[in-house]
Amino acid sequence: MKYVGVDIGGTNLKAGLVDESGTLLATQKMKVASIVDREGLAWTVASLVQELAKAANIPVSDVASVGVGVPGTVDIRAGSIAYTCNLPLRDVPLRKLFHKYLNIPLYIENDANCAALAEFHVGAGRESKRFVTITLGTGVGAGIIHNGRSSVDNPLTVAAFASCVGSNVIGYIPMTSAIGQAELSRKTLLEAEPEHPVSGHFRTLAKAILENSHSCIPTPLSDEEVESQCR
Repeated sequence: MKYVGVDIGGTNLKAGLVDESGTLLATQKMKVASIVDREGLAWTVASLVQELAKAANIPVSDVASVGVGVPGTVDIRAGSIAYTCNLPLRDVPLRKLFHKYLNIPLYIENDANCAALAEFHVGAGRESKRFVTITLGTGVGAGIIHNGRSSVDNPLTVAAFASCVGSNVIGYIPMTSAIGQAELSRKTLLEAEPEHPVSGHFRTLAKAILENSHSCIPTPLSDEEVESQCR
């Protein structure tokens, strides 16, 4: 199978096609300034996948998945961009929009975290369990690897940790730039935008907390036990 990686930089959008061994088979590059809206971004990513497959003389169906690195805040579960500093776009459901053009799994992550994971697996960080990767381009970013893991949110890790201390996970708040915008006005999202979809998640979480019957005093963990949860 083949895989596509897309880097949405501050100036250029770059994409590459690799095989299972990591061998680079084809590349594409274009100016980010040509992307003017969310539909345009999704169409561009889908078009790049098709162009890469054509350049490598393979069918698009051979592409197993697409990974997109974004210089900003993302919701990795929803496959959406909450905020990006180089494009005038907010709350972009990129995975959903991309699937209008191609039915290929798409994953999204902060670009600096992507760089840190790459260094950990095949680069300068292969012999290290803890390090920081600094990205320098149109902007500056950083990704952290701790105990061989990226510092990004992982629902399975959170659930395992909750279980370890005798608790459980009862809710989740999706990431959205609207929360930050509300905080700049010294308001909660519910106060600033009561009809925002994520405001509904806050209401659901509040209800779950009030109705939660599984109260407990968390079991203290030793330093070694905390470390083991991060491996």
